[in-house]
Amino acid sequence: MESELIARYIPIYEVDQAGNPVGFPVPDSLEPQRPSGNLFGTYCRLEPLSAEQHAADLFEAFSGHYELWTYMPHGPFASEAEFRDWVISREAGIDPLFYAIIDLNTEKATGVASYLRVDPPARSIEVGWITYSPVLQRSRVATDAMFVMMRICI
Repeated sequence: MESELIARYIPIYEVDQAGNPVGFPVPDSLEPQRPSGNLFGTYCRLEPLSAEQHAADLFEAFSGHYELWTYMPHGPFASEAEFRDWVISREAGIDPLFYAIIDLNTEKATGVASYLRVDPPARSIEVGWITYSPVLQRSRVATDAMFVMMRICI
């Protein structure tokens, strides 16, 4: 019964030795690469995280929202200087590779996200360390930011 359901929804191109459906092999040319530079969406722009360009906007957007840091290995930050130091410690990194999320309507940074655990031979890349300010949460800018980041990965 289960195999009939699978066959209805998953085209079988090959089967393994146990009879499980296996899709098309992933071509070698589809290895994910670590993105670089600005990334552009419809409602947002993602820029490599920079203390000089983004720390003030981000600190303002995150200030007073201690719940943002509950599951993060950093924060909350007591001062803009402390937050700026954290951004400086991350801006030159490549794994994780942090981006500031810029709302195109306001031209302000309202969140951060990163690419991490990039492993081209395993065709693996993650998006994580995501921190959305309340103004970014549940917005089309937030959805667009994730779409832009995921689109780069395929």
